[in-house]
Amino acid sequence: MSRKKAGRRPLPEELKSRLISFAEHEGKKDTIKELAIRFQVSESSVIRMLRSHGLYPRKKKSVRAKASVPQHTSTLAAVAEKAGVSRSTASLALKGSGKVSNLTAERVQKCAQELGYTLHPYVSALMKSVRSGRVQPVTESLGYVYATVDAKNRFAEEYPKLYGPARRFDGAQARARKLGFELKPFDLFEFGDNIKRQQEVMFSQGINGVLFDTPSYTLGEVGFPLDPFACVTFRDSAPLNVHCVQTDYFSDVEKAYSTLWSLGFRRIGYLFSYGQAMASNDARVAGFREAQFMLSEETDKIPPFPFLVFSYHLIAYCCGQPELIQDMYQAGESKWFHEQDWSSLSAKQVQDIQNDSGDTGILAVLEKWIRYWKPEAIITEDARMIEWLETLNIHVPAQLSVAHLDLKEDTPGWAGIRRADEQVGQEAIQLLCDQLALGRKGAVSVPLHQRIRGHWQNGDTVRAGRQVDLPQLTDVAKKWLRQSIGDDVGVHP
Repeated sequence: MSRKKAGRRPLPEELKSRLISFAEHEGKKDTIKELAIRFQVSESSVIRMLRSHGLYPRKKKSVRAKASVPQHTSTLAAVAEKAGVSRSTASLALKGSGKVSNLTAERVQKCAQELGYTLHPYVSALMKSVRSGRVQPVTESLGYVYATVDAKNRFAEEYPKLYGPARRFDGAQARARKLGFELKPFDLFEFGDNIKRQQEVMFSQGINGVLFDTPSYTLGEVGFPLDPFACVTFRDSAPLNVHCVQTDYFSDVEKAYSTLWSLGFRRIGYLFSYGQAMASNDARVAGFREAQFMLSEETDKIPPFPFLVFSYHLIAYCCGQPELIQDMYQAGESKWFHEQDWSSLSAKQVQDIQNDSGDTGILAVLEKWIRYWKPEAIITEDARMIEWLETLNIHVPAQLSVAHLDLKEDTPGWAGIRRADEQVGQEAIQLLCDQLALGRKGAVSVPLHQRIRGHWQNGDTVRAGRQVDLPQLTDVAKKWLRQSIGDDVGVHP
């Protein structure tokens, strides 16, 4: 049986009057507990009496404002409802699945953007594993695919020396380990033309993501399968349609030219090989022309010159096969080559050229080019340039300054561009891991191209402090020059 709660016992009137009188005149500073002790009653009785006479105001209850709930919260269900599709269709559309029409995918993505909804890559990967009923293996290793022709110890010894990828690999390895992966090098031709065997070896080691440090056309020729892997390349990705992170060749040549110009050089030449131009889609040449357009007078402009190509032209000429000579660049820029009197070559030089023996053809073309264009400084990517110039009795930097576009171990003491190869490797790994997290593999419809700029490094091959009159530059040219040089050198117009 439930017991009824006992009623409150009323206080005697005399006690009430004494309590109220004390609270009004004498006990305003006393606490409720002190009043209860003084008059030997409960604290609740004191509060009740004081409230009845307006001496103890009631606390106002705090009214919590109800948070307004938006009509559509940022969930997949809200996106599906707004787009008028099922949740599964919305999920496929946001993942870029080909099972959803382009029109529907665009509508779903627009609704998701309006609601601020994005797929979480790791949650998506987990749910994919749950739905498939099997645990997806965690990728602990990433592949680094390169191509050489040596027999053993290719990567550890020969490859970095010949092709200079060591800094890219070191940067990529450091970032991979920071993200919990190990980067393993694989020679594309480890098993000859048996690319399928190479793929099996990579799969057996848990490789699901690959960095390619080999020309794209090589991968296309051998038929390397891209679909099983998340892919990022350091080279031109146009034939493959995969993401690419590489050196900003355009900006590096611009920076080299503008730095030399700010140091007082006006007649600046650019000697390169045809292969270098092809590897960067002519970005190097375009950067050189851009710098010339912004800074140089017409009388000071020297056309970019693929001198190794024209050395081979000279071989064809001396072999009595002038029909083999083809201009690789604009006819006006190579016209001087065909106007030269090559009959001054000695019989031994002609014989060496015909036999393609040593650097005889290169030296002959280089000497004619310097005498014709009279450059004050040269931009190059060939570490043999100083040796060639010294052979021609041209001293660096007293008579001619030289800047290199890729400073590394074989160019000690040179001035030029130090490429940010480590950062290129780091950014490539980051992009590759993002692709893995999103579950994206193989070719992509819109490849991302990320280019990293290098910085200028002073050296002994450029003579500094040339005193020349700075021409009047336009405001646009001044702004361009400051942006191009940055903080690398201390000479500014």
